[in-house]
Amino acid sequence: MRAVFLPIRKAVSHASRIPPDRLTLLLLGALIILGLITFLSSTLSLLATGENATLGRVLLTQLGFGVGVGIGLLMLASRLPLRWVRSTAPFFFFLALLLEILTFLPGIGIEINGARRWINLGFTTLQTSEVMKYAAFLAAAWVLSLPKRVPWHQRLTLLAIVLVPASLLLVIQRDTSNLVITILTVGTMAFVAGLPWRFIAWGLLGAVVGFLLLVVARPYIWTRLAVFLGLIDDPLGASYQVETAKIAVGSGGLWGKGVGEGIAKFSGLPQPLNDSIFATYAEETGFVGSLLLITLFMVLGARLLWLGYRLLPREAFGGLLLIGFATLLNMQALWNIGAMVGAFPLSGMTLPFFSQGATSLLLLLLASGVVLQATRFRV
Repeated sequence: MRAVFLPIRKAVSHASRIPPDRLTLLLLGALIILGLITFLSSTLSLLATGENATLGRVLLTQLGFGVGVGIGLLMLASRLPLRWVRSTAPFFFFLALLLEILTFLPGIGIEINGARRWINLGFTTLQTSEVMKYAAFLAAAWVLSLPKRVPWHQRLTLLAIVLVPASLLLVIQRDTSNLVITILTVGTMAFVAGLPWRFIAWGLLGAVVGFLLLVVARPYIWTRLAVFLGLIDDPLGASYQVETAKIAVGSGGLWGKGVGEGIAKFSGLPQPLNDSIFATYAEETGFVGSLLLITLFMVLGARLLWLGYRLLPREAFGGLLLIGFATLLNMQALWNIGAMVGAFPLSGMTLPFFSQGATSLLLLLLASGVVLQATRFRV
């Protein structure tokens, strides 16, 4: 047994000699703390409606499974050798594919609001589309970091093996937001890795055509776009969530009403624990708090992009991880915040580190640990 674990211990010790980037660690810590405080404040909406049993379950899964297990995985991942992460990326992707397929099996998969993207674990549910989002991001980093002697047509074949099934499954599961984020993240990574312009042009054309077909096939997507474009004005129907969120954000004023003092979560704000949680945060912390949150995301993204570009020539996989994670995190945050103030179409996109979802938070913290490990190669 000692012979088995001794190489692991030596590898972890060697990988931990250089500490993670302190600024990245500080920014991640600030987002985790702000997210936890805002989530706890938002859960008061369940208490006010008498859903005590639901409140207990939500707190147990989010704090115990999401935060507790997630922080443990973050600490572990931040100390594992990056070469291990790279070598296991293809296996993690195929595991994500298997989990996605399991959602369609009776008795295992769960359907909520017409979408099948959850697996019943008994004590909680596992959202497999979140697993796929991070698995595709890791697998893309593995493909794009192959040696330069591997020609681009072979890399693109491998990339298609990753992106095509992942996209098809996300389409079938009606998870449009994660589909868009995944494609944009992988596309950005491919561009940074030096994908020739002719392939970029064909990729953009395919993405546009695919999106238009999706709008035609899914009327609710067109409805959300029409609300965003002002073609539909239905404050008690299709526009209700956006209008309610904008009122909550505006009512926060400069300094906000104070943590826990917001009233929107009690007075009809849809999804106050999920995609509308920024409205709760903005109402309670005001313009100053909102600006602080946006700044934290922007500075973290800029820091990771800078470290990633510096790392690319020496450690392509690590550099692509940093760039891809910065893209994924900031696009998701930008889309969520923008939708709450009417700057982007409503999508159901959650706010990283803030919104309810134990699976999403756990995987986000795990990915954050991998990113912290990659920052050890900055020198």
